[in-house]
Amino acid sequence: EGFIRIVGRVAGRQELEALNPDGLHLSPDLDNWSRYVCVEIRDNGCGMSREVRNRIFDPFFTTKQGGKGTGLGLAIAKEIVLLHGGSIRASSENGSVTFTVTLPAANPD
Repeated sequence: EGFIRIVGRVAGRQELEALNPDGLHLSPDLDNWSRYVCVEIRDNGCGMSREVRNRIFDPFFTTKQGGKGTGLGLAIAKEIVLLHGGSIRASSENGSVTFTVTLPAANPD
């Protein structure tokens, strides 16, 4: 019925800029990197409103009923990604939600 699609790739900075015309939203630490690992997680659920999307990374924000969640999962995920010099973004359209995590890729040597 539903699906979750996970796509990973290595991208250069120019490719990331082309894919994100509204800005990369990368940590300033990432300016020194030329390659990035990008992971996109997409579902075909009910989507989310702009108001919800603007708050999903806020600690203790939840759309669940009382006692069904603390609202800390995405806030913690964001902090972990930021501590590793990356970024995490969410977008929603036509009932689909996509989370994109971007992290600096280590040099092969």
